[in-house]
Amino acid sequence: MVAEPPLPPIVEKTIHDIKNIKIQGARNVAKEALKSIQEVVKEYDGNSADELLSMISLAAFRLMNSRPTEPMTRELLSKLLQRVVTLAQQPSVEKIKKALDGSIDEHLKKMEESFNALAEVGSNVIPNNAIIMTYCHSSTATALIKRAHEKGKVKEVFSCETRPLYQGHITANELAEAGVNVKTIVDGASSSFMEDVDIVIVGADAIQADGSLINKIGTRTLAIVAKEYNVPFYSAAELFKYDAQSIFGFQERIEQRPPEEVWNKPPKGVSVLNPAFDMTPAKYITSYITEAGLVTPQRLPQVFEDAYRV
Repeated sequence: MVAEPPLPPIVEKTIHDIKNIKIQGARNVAKEALKSIQEVVKEYDGNSADELLSMISLAAFRLMNSRPTEPMTRELLSKLLQRVVTLAQQPSVEKIKKALDGSIDEHLKKMEESFNALAEVGSNVIPNNAIIMTYCHSSTATALIKRAHEKGKVKEVFSCETRPLYQGHITANELAEAGVNVKTIVDGASSSFMEDVDIVIVGADAIQADGSLINKIGTRTLAIVAKEYNVPFYSAAELFKYDAQSIFGFQERIEQRPPEEVWNKPPKGVSVLNPAFDMTPAKYITSYITEAGLVTPQRLPQVFEDAYRV
């Protein structure tokens, strides 16, 4: 078997940080993947167009596979690879670098625009004097809560700590720094406080063709509890979170994380299961908050097609 050529250090570091959750959240993973490739493009000082395009293609494929359950990264890097194909006959290295750099800049710009649009849509969904419950850490969900807080609409936020890596602490810290009144609770306490909650907002790692949500393990439990208390349950999700391949029956693979994250040295006879994500059926989701507005789970595939496939 022929060994793959080594990746540029910036790509190796990005892959390492994604795998080890130093870069977390679907949007941040996609953004950092694009930026690492952009850095490779800028730093390339060779004179071979084939070498540059091969390097970019390998980096993109490796980044796409750095973690499962990342359709946003796959979709955006697939679009970049399409651009690579169109440049395959271009002999000028400088023209290729300029084209790829511009293409990545455009993707990053659109990501920022959709992020801001979604935050505005989401802030309008939150009722006045709202008590919100959220889960894990989603830069998108956090942004819309902060935007609603700026409008004077947020009374307080219950932030579930999110075992086993406690990403909910990141959410609590960010919201507190923005002046939001935050209460951190253990994951199992969600039902004890749900009767006081007006709205639940979570992020999204992936959305399937049937409208179901793939998100941090424990999201499904929270959605079921919200349903029991008749509390609306929203997922803040840019449209690129939709996994277009799922319409053909492809199912997102649920990543199994190292057992040491849960229990470093369990006793003999005890095994540890540590799935990173779970699937929340569409029936538990009131709506997806997207850059295109509120979208019901059933309509999301068509909205994605209209926005990005035409």
